Amino acid sequence: MAAEAISPQRNWLVLDACAAPGNKTTHLASILSSMGSTIRPCVLALDRDEKRFQILKDRVKNAGAEDLVQCTRTDFLSIDPASKPFCDVKAIVLDPSCSGSGLVNRVSVSKSSDEEHVKRLDKLAHVQKLLLKHALSFPNVVIV
Repeated sequence: MAAEAISPQRNWLVLDACAAPGNKTTHLASILSSMGSTIRPCVLALDRDEKRFQILKDRVKNAGAEDLVQCTRTDFLSIDPASKPFCDVKAIVLDPSCSGSGLVNRVSVSKSSDEEHVKRLDKLAHVQKLLLKHALSFPNVVIV
């Protein structure tokens, strides 16, 4: 759904900032490919976690999207928006870690204290703000 929500246009370069496990990444690649996108890669997929990055790479390979997607293991916050190829990005999919607090019957929430839960939420909110602010600094991005 995220891939369709950004409504990418033909020949856009799209960045999936927190890409693992790769479902949104491969969906984006499929959409852009079906539009006849001629740029390669058309999706830049980043993830900083080694284990999750391997899952991302495997998913892209299994989807047959290796020529459409460039996977890079790095922290999105370390990317210079003015550098190539990032200065050409038109859309960013930003789906960072969340609290999962909207899920019913969360065992981990019930085991942690209210204070620990609040600290965790504050930390997640802080990181989410940093990620969004960084995404909005890309010079040619029209949608995040």
